[in-house]
Amino acid sequence: MQESGVRNGAYGADKFGFKDLKEIHWNLTEPSLYEHAISAGEAKLVDGGALCAETGHHTGRSPKDKHTVVDDLTRDVLWWDGNRKMSPCDCRPTTERHA
Repeated sequence: MQESGVRNGAYGADKFGFKDLKEIHWNLTEPSLYEHAISAGEAKLVDGGALCAETGHHTGRSPKDKHTVVDDLTRDVLWWDGNRKMSPCDCRPTTERHA
């Protein structure tokens, strides 16, 4: 397999479940990323020089995985239909909640 770029030597493609790859590129610089993505037809340049990749639909996080903390700042200003509420207590790391 042909590899390019910089990576942690302890983690190769096999650690991520990739097998039988012809080549793999690690941590590309912006110019290299642009070149690879555009030449593969995976992205294009838009006005201002930004790289735009069309990912299709259903590629974002599930609405059921998104939560907003309800507090004095958010309680009366957010539209809560379809938004999941979370108390400030639930937002703290597990180690703090059970200490």
